[in-house]
Amino acid sequence: MNNVGYVQAGGIFDDERKMDELKQLYRAYLTEALSSGQLEKDEIASLAKLKNLFALGNREAEDITLDVTIKVYRKRLAQAAVAGGELDQASSKAAYLQNLCDSIHFDPEKAKEVHEGLS
Repeated sequence: MNNVGYVQAGGIFDDERKMDELKQLYRAYLTEALSSGQLEKDEIASLAKLKNLFALGNREAEDITLDVTIKVYRKRLAQAAVAGGELDQASSKAAYLQNLCDSIHFDPEKAKEVHEGLS
């Protein structure tokens, strides 16, 4: 039996509360994966598997991912700018920020929006 079809057609997870719990599990895995400061390829693959296993829609997974990565980006930016002084010491702030985005697989356009929101 196809588990995804079972989930979507009234199976054990076809309940709003349980779906919220699955979304929280997805969020927790992503948060843990990003705790190292980088999102590795195997973690990206695992997130895709979880998305399918939990029958999350693309939009749901994207919303969770965006929310978590914005928080991680802001935290790392604050650490680099305030605590570590790394941003000020970087030869190119743009390159530093691009590397930060690349390491957590964060869209630079979204990062730009975060910066505009901080101004």
